[in-house]
Amino acid sequence: MESSVVSNLCACLAEQLDANDGCDHSLTFTREFLEKQKVDVEIVLDWIVNEGGGCDCEVLYNVEERFEE
Repeated sequence: MESSVVSNLCACLAEQLDANDGCDHSLTFTREFLEKQKVDVEIVLDWIVNEGGGCDCEVLYNVEERFEE
């Protein structure tokens, strides 16, 4: 996944989590974002979960950091 997509995903998640009183411990916003990007959602979600992103807030806090390493 390209770094710009990860960066845009994290920006979107930050906005969504703020607007919706935090995380509901699902990947709802991540899935919605990925569907709009027209990527293979299940493959990307598998990668995200493997990198520590079990829910939207974990994507924001773990996946972006690991992608930058």
